[in-house]
Amino acid sequence: KMVTMYQSFYELMELAFWGKPSGPTDDVTPEGIKFWLLPATKSTGMGSFEAVNPGSNWFRAGIDSTTNKRWANWSAQYSEVTAAYLVKKMRYAARKTLFRSPLKIGEPTLGKGRAIYANTDTVMNMEEILEAQNMNLGNDLASKDGKTLFKGNPIYNVSTLDDDTTAPVYMIDWSTFGACVLSGWDKKVSAPKEVANQHNVRAVFLDASFNFACTNLRNQAVISKASA
Repeated sequence: KMVTMYQSFYELMELAFWGKPSGPTDDVTPEGIKFWLLPATKSTGMGSFEAVNPGSNWFRAGIDSTTNKRWANWSAQYSEVTAAYLVKKMRYAARKTLFRSPLKIGEPTLGKGRAIYANTDTVMNMEEILEAQNMNLGNDLASKDGKTLFKGNPIYNVSTLDDDTTAPVYMIDWSTFGACVLSGWDKKVSAPKEVANQHNVRAVFLDASFNFACTNLRNQAVISKASA
């Protein structure tokens, strides 16, 4: 049951990371990716640092982007996953956000590295693009599954994004984005307590107090389809 508890905890954390609070008065839900990296609200060619806020009177790190226009992430819209559309806009975004190739390919970790994250369909389409430009695939029908890179940075499949109809592609710089945990509240497990009316059963509670923070929005990018 302890293993199940931790598994449920991390599943909840994944939803929190890729989500956002319901509004400025929601002080319980962490400020996840969709709070910090805002999609383009209109088609602007190859994209732009669009100075928008998460909502009315709702600011990232308390800074109004409409007043401080440099406090903005890169955003663009795409219509289809092809080299001429999505990949080209990713290449452009990489130049605007200094999304450089690593010295060596490795797993990105909090505090360093960069990576790209997208839903299942988008990643599979990217793998097909990769297969189409490689002549020597051998006998493996899925030779490029899980091996797609962009400028040497890994592209990860995030199933949590599958229900997002805008199919966002996030280009994250982990050196300026991460989690902040309140001291003493990192996966805090309570002492066992007797369950009411079940004297032979004990319960423990797992609590955490944390949030996510970005110190440089101009190093981050999101490319998505226009909202339906």
